[in-house]
Amino acid sequence: MRLRDIRDTSVRGKRVLVRVDYNINVAGGRIRDLARIQSTVPTLRWLLAHGAGIVLVSHRGRPKGRDVRMTMRPMIRPLARAIGKKVTFFSQPIRSAALRQAIEQVRPGTLGLLENIRFDSGEERNSLVLARHLATLGDIFVNDAFADSHRGHASIVGVARLLPSFAGLLLQTEVKELTHLCGRVRRPYVAIIGGAKISTKLGVVKQLLRRTDYVLLGGALANTVLQAEGLAVGRSLTEPAMVKASAGLSVAQPRLKIPVDVIVSSGPGTIRACSVGQVGAKETIVDIGPDTVELFRRIIVKAKTIVWNGPMGRYEQPPYDRGTLAVARAIGRTPGRSIAGGGETLDAIHRSGQAPRFTFLSTGGGAMLEFLEGKILPGLRAVAQT
Repeated sequence: MRLRDIRDTSVRGKRVLVRVDYNINVAGGRIRDLARIQSTVPTLRWLLAHGAGIVLVSHRGRPKGRDVRMTMRPMIRPLARAIGKKVTFFSQPIRSAALRQAIEQVRPGTLGLLENIRFDSGEERNSLVLARHLATLGDIFVNDAFADSHRGHASIVGVARLLPSFAGLLLQTEVKELTHLCGRVRRPYVAIIGGAKISTKLGVVKQLLRRTDYVLLGGALANTVLQAEGLAVGRSLTEPAMVKASAGLSVAQPRLKIPVDVIVSSGPGTIRACSVGQVGAKETIVDIGPDTVELFRRIIVKAKTIVWNGPMGRYEQPPYDRGTLAVARAIGRTPGRSIAGGGETLDAIHRSGQAPRFTFLSTGGGAMLEFLEGKILPGLRAVAQT
């Protein structure tokens, strides 16, 4: 799929509406991870250098109406530092006349950020009325939010139908890197899939099994596969509705590697390693075990191409992060091409100190998986060449 490149049109004197993904956690008023903001800087600097004014659109969380806890305001200071310019914050409701009047402040060489687009209930419904209001705020639309491009929302696809629409630099880079994984790659090609739900990843697992040499499964989603194999998982998180769909997956696919041992806990401070199937009725699987770490490491270090999405356990709660961090370090020591995506995965990679060793860190989680599964993302279709 070829995208319409923003660099192929004139933006001088235009007000450009840019959809970004600043869905970033804020703790105590502080932002710990600035990667999502930094990733949009090349597009923003290009637009400013070429005489555009910028209006940024993003969401945070899943608010039900206006919720001060999910305001976009905390993004202003780090964004201003990253771009080296003042950023104006527009707190007015998207559909208000007050916003349309205030937006006149955005002139060539300046930029502003709108309030959380999901404060408007029409965003997730792809409301045409909301899209029309958004379209009044700019002359051109740019999608630079790959992480949200699998969603058919008003600020992703609705407004793109109403304005001349283009792909930003980040969006193009994401598509280029992930397209490479769908073609001819250097082998061995290894995919590592973790996280909570097999229901959201079964499709991509099956697709990757056709393309790769190995698919390594970890995290809570592997619990459902273990359960489908008739192995005890105690009180571990599973998806009972997916047991049937997962049955026989590992037996039928020798290239699919599931945990051979796990770390389990029966309460605070009580953890042990055990073989799969030896999990007690009152125990919970919290991480992959040392034998699984070694199994995965031996496969990873031989790989020439690696893609990773999803942690191996409850990485956010040390010491249950050991499996995930071990995978990150193993990939970091491998000279092959390595691409990872998903908020939790990237957080773990940064914690491990291995981020500079990865070839590319995708901002997309669900979008990355759907792309690798072969689905056409609505946000990409909206800015594709016809």
